[in-house]
Amino acid sequence: MPTSALVTDIGNDILYEVAPNRLIGWVAECLDRLVRIDAKTVVTELPVVSVSQLSQGRFLLMRTLFYPRSRLTLAAAQSSVAEINAEVIKLAKERKQTVFPVQNRWYGFDPVHVLRRYHRQMWSEILLRWRPDQPLSELGRSSLAESLYLVTLPPRERKFFGFSRWRVQPSGVLSDGSTVSLY
Repeated sequence: MPTSALVTDIGNDILYEVAPNRLIGWVAECLDRLVRIDAKTVVTELPVVSVSQLSQGRFLLMRTLFYPRSRLTLAAAQSSVAEINAEVIKLAKERKQTVFPVQNRWYGFDPVHVLRRYHRQMWSEILLRWRPDQPLSELGRSSLAESLYLVTLPPRERKFFGFSRWRVQPSGVLSDGSTVSLY
């Protein structure tokens, strides 16, 4: 079956103080695996502009709320985001994968998560990259039940209260028979 893949949320581990070269290695491995199965892959850029505009106070608030054990500095976070983004773009282009540029206006107080009001636009643009020859109106919309189902699907690995939990992939199957795997 044809495979479409989205490589996104790449910078999440920066605040867990994962070294940029390690994160870049993970992305390279994912892209290499996707190339081997001839997946049509879209790679999203990191929100470099949004992160570069962060004030020290806002950074400390967000870091404390979401990553209370992190001691990463704002300067280190900004440097890591810029470095990782540049390398991710390079990796994707070397493997002839599509790079999806994020728009700074999509971000609000939270500098790394797209505002809900821009989700539809962002997802529409990503879907067009997978199927540029098919109008969005033909791609259809998910039902509320399917949307709720998708947000509850577990990734292959996640930490919950410090404990790693693993799930076999694919983690879900859609009504049309498509499978969904989250890594």
